[in-house]
Amino acid sequence: MRTKEIVIAIAVLLFTFPSCKKRDLNVLPSETQNQSFGCLLNNKVWVNEGVPQYGVAGLQVYIDKNSFGITAVKYNNTLRQYFGFGASQPLKVGLYYFNSSKCSASFFDIKQKCIFNTDSTLNWGTLEITKYDTIQKKVMGRFSFKAKRNHFYYGADTIKYDKDSVITITDGRFNIMY
Repeated sequence: MRTKEIVIAIAVLLFTFPSCKKRDLNVLPSETQNQSFGCLLNNKVWVNEGVPQYGVAGLQVYIDKNSFGITAVKYNNTLRQYFGFGASQPLKVGLYYFNSSKCSASFFDIKQKCIFNTDSTLNWGTLEITKYDTIQKKVMGRFSFKAKRNHFYYGADTIKYDKDSVITITDGRFNIMY
């Protein structure tokens, strides 16, 4: 009888605790998923895949009295990519436009030697901060933008960016603890 009770107890424990499953890097995270960052980069899923030496889950938030920045990293055996947002204005819930000198976004592909930046000529893109909680130390938001290749880096790459290439970022979302 004792063996039967032990087997039942183990079965209950196995089915009531969530499984430890690795996150699917081919699916955008939900907007409420903690420590997440994802978007569609030219209609392909891009999610953070961090490294321990670069912040928790490859995500960092910098907040100052008059500026803020958000960085997400995808760093693995084949990729070294970064997204960065910055604004020279206080962080608050609301909409920021990437077509101004006070707010910008960038995408870096280190292995492919490419940098893409928002600029006023494209005149397209927003960053929306949907939650900024200084008690829970959480920043959540959405973003979309177009960015033009910066001529600073040149090199052969598999995506075939030329010096006038433009990338499109859509369905962006993040939920970061800082």
